[in-house]
Amino acid sequence: MKRLGLNVHKLRVEAKLTQNELCDLVEIDRSFIQRIEAGTNSASAEVLIRLRRALKCTWDQLFHGVDDP
Repeated sequence: MKRLGLNVHKLRVEAKLTQNELCDLVEIDRSFIQRIEAGTNSASAEVLIRLRRALKCTWDQLFHGVDDP
């Protein structure tokens, strides 16, 4: 979860989006995106799909390094 959160944060910053803007696009609460970025919360498949679309990234970018030990 930690690596996914770091990727979401990096992609959000690269997209020049605030957490609030990303939350509006993904239709989730800001506290939820904070927990995703912190790596303390997982996201459902539906939320991951909406995150990928909002961040305009590939699945590889979103999950880069997630399987690394």
